[in-house]
This record gives sequence, structure tokens and C-alpha cells, in this order.
Amino acid sequence: MDGSGSIISVQIGLLVTLVAAPSARGGFACLSNPCLHGVCMDDLNSTYFCYCIDGYTGLQCQTNWNDCWSAPCQNGGMCVDGIAGFNCTCPTGYVGDLCEEDFNECESNPCWNNGTCVDGPNGYFCQCLPGYLGVHCEVDEAVCNITGESRCHNGGACVEGPGDRFSCRCQQGWEGFLCDVETNECMSSPCQNGAVCIDMHATHECACPFAPQDELKSAENAFIYLRDQLANTNNHAKNGPYA
Repeated sequence: MDGSGSIISVQIGLLVTLVAAPSARGGFACLSNPCLHGVCMDDLNSTYFCYCIDGYTGLQCQTNWNDCWSAPCQNGGMCVDGIAGFNCTCPTGYVGDLCEEDFNECESNPCWNNGTCVDGPNGYFCQCLPGYLGVHCEVDEAVCNITGESRCHNGGACVEGPGDRFSCRCQQGWEGFLCDVETNECMSSPCQNGAVCIDMHATHECACPFAPQDELKSAENAFIYLRDQLANTNNHAKNGPYA
């Protein structure tokens, strides 16, 4: 009891206040409704009790109890006091009643072109596949001249593909992924009637036989025959037809 005759008793979840209030008649102290947020109980000795509802305290239940006193909000959340409760205003990247959960920013699949999203505190970053750049892997990187040298050989034209892929448009006479293989024009057997195909760059020649087929048993015989014919022609030119 203090000098005014008031007695304060605190219980869990309930504040009981004994107020020594003058009364014209014993047992009628609650007629003036002295308890602002609670229930008044008369006492026969001209005093009354205030039973405060949850969230209020004070002699007459006039003070809102600060539910934020224990700083319940986590991760920088701001506590907003209420009546017998509180709310947490969470910073970006956190959710939950107490801002205790790290929000998964990767749920929205922000990374493009099959990039991998890595969630972090209040953010994320994208791990891009080779050939892609940008915060969200949205930039298809040019790879044809990334080294400063043409990727395609022998005059082939480099054609950009998705990501780190490309293709080569080869000049005539060349083939292969990088245009580094010379085309064998004789592969399609273009020469007919027993002629021998002679492969040349970007073209071919056919060595046609001038003798019966049974004399040309192989490509070697064909070249020998042509050589002999050429030698005979040269001899006739030098010595005349009657030499």
C-alpha cells in the first residue's frame, strides 16, 4: 500500500488493482465506472478492485501494455504494438509472424535460359550456362569471335547459335564442323563408263579410257595408258606421220 492507500497486485495475464476510493456509501464505489478497460469489483470498505482485460494495465486499467517490449520481431522486423498483441512489419526478403523465415526469391524462377537460381538472404543470383550473361542470364553471348580469331577454317562463315553453340558455313570444297576437312569430290562416283575420277580442290576430273574396257583393269593401268598415248602423240608431232 502506498501513501494514497492504493495496493497494486500483478498476475500473469491479469492486473488486479485495489484502489482506496472514497464512497458515499460502502459497496457503491463502482457506480462511477472507474475501471477504463476492466471489470470493477466493489469492496465493503469503500474500495474497489479493477480486473484489467488482456493488454491493459494501470490503477484503472488505463494503460495499453507494450507487447513489443521483448523485441519479438526478428531479422530487422519492426514491431507494431496492438491490444494484447503485436504485428511484425518484415523487411524485404523475410516472411512469417516474427519475420523468422527467409523468403525464397527463386520460387518465381527469375533466371532465363536454364540458368540456376541460388537463393540468399534478402536476394538471389543466377548461375548462367556457358554462352549466357546478365543478371538473369538474359544475354546470349556472341561466341563466334570471342577469341579474336575466326572459329571456322578455310574461309568458313561462323553462324551464332544459342548459348555457346555455333555452326560453320563452309566454302565450296571444304566440310567438317570447322570446315577443316577437304571434300572428296570423287566420293559420289561422278565418272561413268569406267572413267577414273581425279579429285581436285572443289572439283574433279574424269580420266576417260581410250582402249577396250578389259585393258583398263585398274586406275593405275588407266594412267599408264594415258601416259603412253600422250608419248606417242608427242613422237608423231616431232617426226611426222611417216617417221
